[in-house]
Amino acid sequence: MELIVQFLMLIVCLVASVKLSHAPRWVSWVYALAVGVFLYMTSDLASSQTRSGIGGYIENRELREYIAILVTLESMIFVLFTFVSFRRDQGKERPCPKLRHWVQEILTFYPSLLVFPALFYAQTNLIFALPGIDFGHISLGLAVGMALFFVIMPWLMRYLLPEREMRLEILFLSSLFIFVLGLITTVDDKMTYAAPEYELPWRGLLLALGLFVVCFTLGRLIPSLKRLITKR
Repeated sequence: MELIVQFLMLIVCLVASVKLSHAPRWVSWVYALAVGVFLYMTSDLASSQTRSGIGGYIENRELREYIAILVTLESMIFVLFTFVSFRRDQGKERPCPKLRHWVQEILTFYPSLLVFPALFYAQTNLIFALPGIDFGHISLGLAVGMALFFVIMPWLMRYLLPEREMRLEILFLSSLFIFVLGLITTVDDKMTYAAPEYELPWRGLLLALGLFVVCFTLGRLIPSLKRLITKR
């Protein structure tokens, strides 16, 4: 499970750099500065952690479920950004009111918040892996390195993939991959090796199916109703 969580954190950092490639360059600089300051300011907190304590956090299924919710929300934000950007690039976006305009701007400038706990976890593991070295120096080196990462990687993505549509597709697929990994982290041995007499939660399944049917129906009817109202 710890290996899956580490892989998830790595993908989160890479996806954040892809997302920054769609924002103005000054956003990358500001975000890199925020990441560097965060890592340097949390050096004392990271040095006070223990390996068993960090492992206990990862093995705590309830905490992993909360993290999976945050991962799902951020994946939804990135997926929504890709759809909005595709429509805008194809010229299908209609003139929108101020509220929708501000929502689009927020989606454009939002990089990622999951990067901060992921880097904090990496900081604690780096401190464990380098005993005898001043914790402040380790945190400072990691802060500088990650700040350069979030400045160089978006520029490198724009250089290697100058087509905006290609980067949007990568962001979309990566967000879905993060969503799946977030669900995998909630699985434990009890669910994997369930007893044969384990009863399925039929009530929850029916509720989820009903919610899906309602959302699907609304998604199909709302555009038709909007077109009908517009014609009238």
